[in-house]
Amino acid sequence: MPKIDEVLGGKYQIISEIGAGGAGVVFLAYHLSLCKYVVVKKLKEQAADHMNIRGEADILKELHHQYLPQVYDFLVIGRDIYTVMDYVDGHDLYWYTDQGILFSEKELVRMLRQLCEVLEYLHTRKPPIIHRDIKPGNIMIRDNGDVCLIDFNISFSAGSRAFSGYSYHYASPEQIESARLASFGGQDIRTPDAREDIYSLGATFFYLMTGIRPRDAMAQELKKRGAVTAYSADLFRIIQKAMAQDPGKRYQSAAQMRKAVIRRTGRTERILLSAAAAGTILVLILGIMAGVIHDREKKEAAFAAAYSEYILELSSADSTEWIQGGLSLLNQKQFADILEKKPNQRAVLFRSIADGYFEEENYPAAADYYRDALELSENAADKAEDTKNRILSLIRGGAAAQAGQELILRKDVLSPAAYSYLEAELLLEAGRTEDALEQMDRIMAAENESGILLSCCLQAAECLRGTTDYERRMDYLNRAEQYVDRKLLYRKIGDEYIAVAQEASAASVKQEAVRRAESCYEKLCAEMQAGYVDRLNLAVIRQMAGEYDSAMELLKTLIEENPEDYRAYREAAFTRYRMEQEKATQNRSSLPVLYYGKLALEHYKEGNSDEQMIQLRELLDRLETEQEGVR
Repeated sequence: MPKIDEVLGGKYQIISEIGAGGAGVVFLAYHLSLCKYVVVKKLKEQAADHMNIRGEADILKELHHQYLPQVYDFLVIGRDIYTVMDYVDGHDLYWYTDQGILFSEKELVRMLRQLCEVLEYLHTRKPPIIHRDIKPGNIMIRDNGDVCLIDFNISFSAGSRAFSGYSYHYASPEQIESARLASFGGQDIRTPDAREDIYSLGATFFYLMTGIRPRDAMAQELKKRGAVTAYSADLFRIIQKAMAQDPGKRYQSAAQMRKAVIRRTGRTERILLSAAAAGTILVLILGIMAGVIHDREKKEAAFAAAYSEYILELSSADSTEWIQGGLSLLNQKQFADILEKKPNQRAVLFRSIADGYFEEENYPAAADYYRDALELSENAADKAEDTKNRILSLIRGGAAAQAGQELILRKDVLSPAAYSYLEAELLLEAGRTEDALEQMDRIMAAENESGILLSCCLQAAECLRGTTDYERRMDYLNRAEQYVDRKLLYRKIGDEYIAVAQEASAASVKQEAVRRAESCYEKLCAEMQAGYVDRLNLAVIRQMAGEYDSAMELLKTLIEENPEDYRAYREAAFTRYRMEQEKATQNRSSLPVLYYGKLALEHYKEGNSDEQMIQLRELLDRLETEQEGVR
């Protein structure tokens, strides 16, 4: 055991012992060369005996991510093994729960997204790195609020089958089975994979949201009943899916889970209100917050769990899953008699299926399912929304005559703003674009129904695509920003601004459009914890704005987080090219462009259709030719 003030490896001075765990004893030390505090962990002998020292050292040293501690060294001193890594100034999640501190939903979502990002990074290494001991005690919160995932001494590549440490309450069922086999001298032939970490991440957040350890009896009952917490139901549904007993029913990757978290808000709000009014979803404040409500009948409970699972996954599913999941519930014989007695729930299913078809632009099918939902709708708001969406689907599906008839028949169901907007859509379908724009202008001047006003602004801006009336188009988009009720709509508005910038010839118009597009994407990325594509688009917009340094900073972050994705390399090459072009000719260098361009080509999968990669190849060929000429 090292002594206080002892110097290990010639540069790590031991200051104090700060903890001990299943894998070893932890010391605070001072890095004499870098003049900073570090953590030195002495691994227990039994852990050392089973560790591939060289392989572990190489793997840990190659990890570089903002949500991981940097590993500096792997020391073998006599029979003792030590790891040296960053000292994380902060507290682990157990400290917060022990203090009785509850995280807000915004804080939980931020942490969950960051952890998904770092797991995505680990799981996509070659070979993949599986942590296998994710729990509150191994998640630190730095002083700036960011997470830091620690304790990698039991991590290993997915190709290995060696059993390592685990934490009972947070370990996946398959990990526990591995431990059981090991304790009886058996051999587990299953290769560990990323889904073990997905389960443990879900279990950790289950504890943070409920105050109940995931394998306590109460937790098992709650999971079995499919209850929902006082946090938003869609967030808890994400956690439940991550904790599925069957690995095949969990998120299959950290990337998939991260996308579900990003998409967790938005379209479920109206659906959840209808479902809650129908009494289907159990509202439950868990642990220290309140008590538990249970379903009275087993069959009703099974339906409630299945129905809730579908509804709560809508925010993290695509349109195909909206359709398939809804149809699956409607067609299950065991639920037929229950659904017959629950018109509100059937209406919600029909409406969700219709929304899916509308999203896929299968307007005839959408119109049919909106009609089915309308026949079952019991409140005025749902009736009005279903009526509007059915008529809109008929118009866009080529059944304008029928839409016009239904618009007249159902005028009393619709708000004046919705009625006028549908009239404008009919004018558009008839090719009377200017009349439609005038109608939408009148709506925007006289009405205050934000959803309709937003639709008018976006549709009007889209109608002007291909024209040179950029000022009018920009005005519509500017007004659309005022009516945004979901941050994801900033993407649609930002994309319209980009279209203006690409079409306009006047420099002033281009600059203003790019500025507004950047503002939209900044809001999207700041408030929605946007994913890879949104941040890539923001980098491209910054490049268009001439903000090359900030564009490169963001692109380097994307490359670090997603090193196998060619698109950030591609945009980095274009950005560096534009940076070089602004220099005096004698000061230009093609090397940075060639560096990123070749990495883009290396990671690009042939067969993909990407016009920009063709342009990049041509640029690289030209630069290499010029380089040869200089030689």
